[in-house]
Amino acid sequence: MGIKYDEKEIVNIFMKGDSLLTQQKYEQTIEKFLKVIELSENTNFSYLSGAYTNLAKATWEPDPLDLEKTEEALGYIKTALQLKPSNQAARSLAIPILVFMKDFSSAIKYFLELTSKEAINHSITYLNMMETLAIKGDPSIKQAVPAIEELYQSYKAIA
Repeated sequence: MGIKYDEKEIVNIFMKGDSLLTQQKYEQTIEKFLKVIELSENTNFSYLSGAYTNLAKATWEPDPLDLEKTEEALGYIKTALQLKPSNQAARSLAIPILVFMKDFSSAIKYFLELTSKEAINHSITYLNMMETLAIKGDPSIKQAVPAIEELYQSYKAIA
């Protein structure tokens, strides 16, 4: 028999995890969100996508250069988006992770799917990092040219 689903308990654990994340207590944060996920298994708990998003953030932020943790965080983001495709926080978090991985095409794809002005403004900073790499002649930029062109065309139409 599985663990009994208690939404109030899950919300309390989620809020505690959120508070720990704000305090940058990453290990404790990870424990809380893993518990939320465990308790929410086979439920329709509305915070589940957010739990995966915050788990991704707590996994990645302590060391953005750790490739293994970066890939783990990206996996959590993908799960968050499967659960709730409209999760703007997950899309926004994917952008710096993908920029650090030099997967610029995917970063731009996620950027173009943002609808929240706050998420767009936050993410522009990371897209601007690509300009520095382009000036330095980073070969990763060449692969992203079609996505960069799509980004340019999207925003040219708005301006």
